[in-house]
Amino acid sequence: NGAASGGKTPRVRNIASGKKGSVSAPLDVDDCVQAVDGALPADMLEHMQSALGEPPPPSGRNTGTATRLPVSLVPPVSAFGASSPFWSQHGYSQESPYFSYAHPIGKKPTSAMDQIIGYIHSLVVQRFPQAADATVAEWWAHCRPHSCGHQMHFDSDNEGMGKVNNPIVSTVVYLTSSIGGPTLVTTQPFNANGLAEKGWIVHPNVNRLTMFDGTLLHGVVPGRSFTPCPGERRVTFMVAFWRSIKLRPRPDGLPGASQPFPCLSSVAEDVAEDKEPGVAEYVAEDKESGACALTGPECFAPSLVPASDHTWQQVFGIREEYEGRQSTGLVPVPAMPVARVWEDVNEKHNRLGKRLLTDLKGLPKYGVCFQGF
Repeated sequence: NGAASGGKTPRVRNIASGKKGSVSAPLDVDDCVQAVDGALPADMLEHMQSALGEPPPPSGRNTGTATRLPVSLVPPVSAFGASSPFWSQHGYSQESPYFSYAHPIGKKPTSAMDQIIGYIHSLVVQRFPQAADATVAEWWAHCRPHSCGHQMHFDSDNEGMGKVNNPIVSTVVYLTSSIGGPTLVTTQPFNANGLAEKGWIVHPNVNRLTMFDGTLLHGVVPGRSFTPCPGERRVTFMVAFWRSIKLRPRPDGLPGASQPFPCLSSVAEDVAEDKEPGVAEYVAEDKESGACALTGPECFAPSLVPASDHTWQQVFGIREEYEGRQSTGLVPVPAMPVARVWEDVNEKHNRLGKRLLTDLKGLPKYGVCFQGF
């Protein structure tokens, strides 16, 4: 997990450090990772919930074209259900390229997604005060089988293309329980001179929010043994909070990193008339940032629908009842320390190649031991 196969390099232990090198990162668990249960209010959770099935598309099953209903008539539930149109319209699969959406923070909300992200931001600031400096939130989601983990990686703007730029804080909201393995957060930043000696895990639990220092190496440990819930998936909603990040609207309509949130038909005119800077102006300001490198449609699943025909966002119309929400009933969840973060996959082979953890004079090559950005 998180290392090259074949026994040639260190790997993340089953929960696994071996190397005694200094790592210039905060070492106290509360500086690195914190978690709470009962994160979202019941109606917000229902809105995002995976287990309730697919919301009815505006014009029946997706056919590649869409006739949009008024947002008020679209049921605001199951936005990221395992069968939600969000996944099919993005051509989501375990191999599909990374895609995300970005929202300004501190502006008048123009969608329920703005409202939900704003609420999550308020929880994060209570535990990581530096997140108050964030001006942009970037979110993405995953829907993966029990045995599918996520390689060790750093969150970075545009997947690290050009230069590494980490968010202030990254977060995970678990929308399912007992599916898949825990999130692993280490003390290792990108510029470390040695592998992390400390790490903590947080297991998935429905409506649990995990928050961690956005500069740190992290990943997902694959679920053990057989899935406890056959047919169900580990559905997670991630939000990273940034001091700044560029929007990258794609001219080809394919998913990509830090895309502007698709406009809701019912709020487009309101945004245009809004005297305060809103999403429309925010996008306009950043259009010169340039699109990320194009990725061909063959990299996505066959069900990919052009962005202009997406309907999944229509469940995110503004909800007045979300305004002014205060957090109540949060239950702190201690992150569990791991005995070791790294171990040798094949100690004999590594000894012959002088690649033992104890032989390392610095970090292994990034592409050998970790995932690309």
